[in-house]
Amino acid sequence: MKNLFAILFVLALTVTIDARAQISGTADSPLFAFPCDINTTLCPDGAMPGSLIQASDGNFYGSTSSSNDGSTQAQGGTIFKISPGGTFTLLFTFRPDQSGAFLNGTNPSLFAEGTAGFLYGIANGGAHDQGLVFKISKAGAFKILHSFCVLANCADGASPVSAVQGSDGNFYGVTQSGGSTQGACAPNGCGTIFRITSAGAFSVLHQLESNEGRTPLGIIQGADGNFYGTTSQGFGGQISFGAAFRFTLAGGYSILHNIHYPQKPITGLVQAADGTLYGASAVLGSANPKFIFSLSPSGAFQNIFQLTIDHGEIPLSNLLQASDGNLWGAAERGGMGGAGTVFAVSPSGAFLHTVSFGGMSGASPNSLIQGADGKLYGTASGGGRDARGNLAFGTVFTIDAKLPPPQPTIAAFTPTHGKVNSQVMLRGNHFVGASAVSVHGVKAAFKVLNANFITVIVPQGATSGAIAITNPGGTATSATRFTVE
Repeated sequence: MKNLFAILFVLALTVTIDARAQISGTADSPLFAFPCDINTTLCPDGAMPGSLIQASDGNFYGSTSSSNDGSTQAQGGTIFKISPGGTFTLLFTFRPDQSGAFLNGTNPSLFAEGTAGFLYGIANGGAHDQGLVFKISKAGAFKILHSFCVLANCADGASPVSAVQGSDGNFYGVTQSGGSTQGACAPNGCGTIFRITSAGAFSVLHQLESNEGRTPLGIIQGADGNFYGTTSQGFGGQISFGAAFRFTLAGGYSILHNIHYPQKPITGLVQAADGTLYGASAVLGSANPKFIFSLSPSGAFQNIFQLTIDHGEIPLSNLLQASDGNLWGAAERGGMGGAGTVFAVSPSGAFLHTVSFGGMSGASPNSLIQGADGKLYGTASGGGRDARGNLAFGTVFTIDAKLPPPQPTIAAFTPTHGKVNSQVMLRGNHFVGASAVSVHGVKAAFKVLNANFITVIVPQGATSGAIAITNPGGTATSATRFTVE
């Protein structure tokens, strides 16, 4: 733990350049910097933040990967809430038991808000020390839903690394090991794809075989309902050093593209509005260049942009297609001060923006989202200064790049017909911050459940027609009609 703090202390002292856009956009003062006592190495709010989501109440919720509250180990972590104005609330601290085991988890990461208002995440540790899935209320009530490696030979998976909420409201994720131990997957397994319900009902959907890639990096659900992801290892030797894959709920697993040696994926994927998938990769070797690549749903692969030390190196988070239509990402190093950047490129690969980190803004940005107000929010795992001006160990930051608020989209709704005062569930994107919903032009009562789901009550006087949702970014109208009975 002392080595960790020494490294971060030196980093914060040597990097003194505040985050500024080299092309456009500005990095505001951080919303919050995580304080730690250098002498005691106590971090009451946690240290090294690493995930951030915006929930239905408009607040942001995130995690830190380390804490030293009652522990001598560089493990633990916290779950926190922070308002858009910077008001910080500690919700939960991951602590070891008397033997030093983190049965409730360590190094947590939030990935979604459920439709009932609970937050969901993954963590290391757990009953078998192979990771777990948990949920936590916005008031801090914590519950473990599944501890991995409960089955013999970790057939249910081990070391979860990524999960998302699916269109059915369930959660889907990947583990980096466990599963099949046949052939080249022996002895630790090549990884799994799993599903877990909000109540904790767990099932393994697929165990990766050695000819399907190993060590998944992430998973998303595409517009077609299928799941897409990357693996950081391929078939062994120099045949493949990773792959992009597609997985269907019917159980079909297929490789979209083998990424050949010496290039390998280093992030998961994001799908743009036109259906194209994007990710980041690295080439092995002394120069070790990094690329942004595009991938069509049919498997056509292309490197579209090479990152340099000026743009930022080693992207840590999946790319984000923001409301300007461009791809934004966070890199843990590079930029003017060497402490990392937030960068943007166009879908065709034209370089657009870079924001360098250091000083007050923190160092090594590692997550990035766009808020309902259009600003970019994220976490930096090191650096910054706390409220007293002392060295901090990570920040929650915001960047006002003058982007418009993201417009809502409506993908589907169920049921497709109903009576007045009945409830309709809409699925789509960017529902946080919704200000109005109407059924064929008649204002309706609604409740935002999370970024992707909203419930609507069919209003008195409504007739059959489209459903519309308005948020700060504009209005979306459903492509199909709702039938009022």
